[in-house]
Amino acid sequence: MLVCTVAILLLENLARLMELLQHVRDPLTLLAKSSFYLLPEYLGIGLLVALFLSIALAIRTLSLHGEWQIFAAAGITPVRLCLIPFLLGMACATIELGIHFQFRPAAEYRLDSLFSDVRRGLYGFGGNFGEIIQLDDTTVMTADGFERSTGRLAHIFIAQRGTVYTARSAFISLDGNGDIYLLLEQGQSIVPRRSDHFDAVSFGRLRIRLARTEPDPGHRPDTAFDRLAYRELMRHIGLEREADMGTRKALASFASRCAYAAIALLLPFLALALGALPVRGRSPYGIGAGILAIVGYIRLVAYVETAAATHPIAGFGFLVGGYGSAIAMIWRAECRHGPGSVETWLATRLARPIAARIARFQTHFRTA
Repeated sequence: MLVCTVAILLLENLARLMELLQHVRDPLTLLAKSSFYLLPEYLGIGLLVALFLSIALAIRTLSLHGEWQIFAAAGITPVRLCLIPFLLGMACATIELGIHFQFRPAAEYRLDSLFSDVRRGLYGFGGNFGEIIQLDDTTVMTADGFERSTGRLAHIFIAQRGTVYTARSAFISLDGNGDIYLLLEQGQSIVPRRSDHFDAVSFGRLRIRLARTEPDPGHRPDTAFDRLAYRELMRHIGLEREADMGTRKALASFASRCAYAAIALLLPFLALALGALPVRGRSPYGIGAGILAIVGYIRLVAYVETAAATHPIAGFGFLVGGYGSAIAMIWRAECRHGPGSVETWLATRLARPIAARIARFQTHFRTA
């Protein structure tokens, strides 16, 4: 289940990654690297879905064979039945903390660095046409397009130490050090002179070399808070507290990561309530409702992290508390009214009325 969920999430971004990497050298290798760096983010989501489905489907299998109803008739308390699923939820919550506080920030930072190298032309000039590429402190470059069959850049613009080059087209090549060699065709160069004068020279062909300087390995540029690991994030939380800032973005990022672990502790109870079936029941509404609840929770976590940046603890406390209260009510209803009662309520009060309205709408639309 976990593998299938992660694979589906990776397919969601496959087209976007292929579009970005279509003109670079070894696109399949870069695609594999970028997909690998996306794995921690998708594992954090896929683990929650897999936790819910594994428990809910196990309970559903027991219900179909009548064994879950036998447990209830034998007087086994719901607390005893949920002990093993809760321990599984605790293990998943621990894994979620490790993913979101260590592995995901490191992977996303490496992914940002990889895409930055692609835009800078380290893997061949070809990504993000129309954007200005910063080659070093004194050189910027942009082009409108690239013909892969001929290796020709279209409408290129270069600014280097005050000198400007423009050309209708250019051929590009890179050496082993990553320096760029350009053969400009049908263009102009503008060279500044003293007293605010400049010289403009037209040329048919001009060969230039652009030496690219690599960034200092010890220098790490400013990143978003979701790119920070646990120690760096705690340091920023302390700085926000000392500065008495109006927004607590670092604390909001910390709370959002803890929210994933919190839902992992609650999902076993939701799976036990929605996975059980009534006698001779086979409806899928409980499984569908659980998956929708997980997706909605993940979306709300991202929203609250931004919207409640001024009071992140209150915002996430309200979110987790609201979900916890709803799950507690569902769990209590399942324990009070017997196995499959929640599934029956979903079928009779929600799913069937909605299906009937859709059927009436289709009939009315066809007759009209």
